[in-house]
Amino acid sequence: MAIEPLKFYKTEEVAAELGISRRSVWNLIKRGELKARQIGRRRYFVLGSDILAMGTEGPKEDKRVVARKRSPGKKASGTLVPRVIG
Repeated sequence: MAIEPLKFYKTEEVAAELGISRRSVWNLIKRGELKARQIGRRRYFVLGSDILAMGTEGPKEDKRVVARKRSPGKKASGTLVPRVIG
């Protein structure tokens, strides 16, 4: 599908065009990496020019710090240790 810069697209269409899940589109919107306009109470639309900009830049790398348990043989078993994913 050819993206028209002045047309509004649903989040489902954005996900299909970028090859990511709808949840990932919502996360991009929530983090401010993808501009969206809210129309009504729950509907969000993205301008085609913003999709094209995202396609050239790509989504930013997602590095999250999560906690995991140490292996049982280590000191302080069950302690949470941060590690970086991504």
